[in-house]
Amino acid sequence: HHLPSILVPISRHVFKPMLHAGYTKVQAAFVVFLISAFFHEYLVSVPLRMLKLWAFTAMLAQVPLAYLTPRVLRGVYGNAVVWLALILGQPIAILMYCHDYYIMHVFAAAAAARAPATQI
Repeated sequence: HHLPSILVPISRHVFKPMLHAGYTKVQAAFVVFLISAFFHEYLVSVPLRMLKLWAFTAMLAQVPLAYLTPRVLRGVYGNAVVWLALILGQPIAILMYCHDYYIMHVFAAAAAARAPATQI
């Protein structure tokens, strides 16, 4: 069973050493997921020059969703929740970044331009 090339270093340097150290697969997978969420947020935050944690929070929200969905919903309903999270989750997170970027950069610059000049 082959991993995507991006996951090989994470598996080699985080997941497997944690298993050898006595952690469970669930604990090791959660740490790998946490690291992945951090880097997703980092890759969005640096170019936009703002740290909002939307990507980080959205990725971590998948953990309880993955745990609860099969326990609460069965069959087609559980599948529908997974697909809705995939189809709507990323666009909503992107819209939240766009909104925040606009407020922080565009709206703030326009408000500063309208502000009266102060005398020194």
